[in-house]
Amino acid sequence: MTSFIDTHCHLDILESTPEETIIEAKQAGVQRMVTIAVDEPSLDFVSSTVQEFPAVYGSV
Repeated sequence: MTSFIDTHCHLDILESTPEETIIEAKQAGVQRMVTIAVDEPSLDFVSSTVQEFPAVYGSV
């Protein structure tokens, strides 16, 4: 299977949990994700998410 990197996502605004989204993405061939912070609350979310999920990277 071809693997992908999602270079721009907002895991904090989805209806599903980050874990559910990451599992679904991996099943579709997405091996890494970059979730984006746009303000201070989303930066807190991004910081905690990248610590919990090694396949997720953060950006501002």
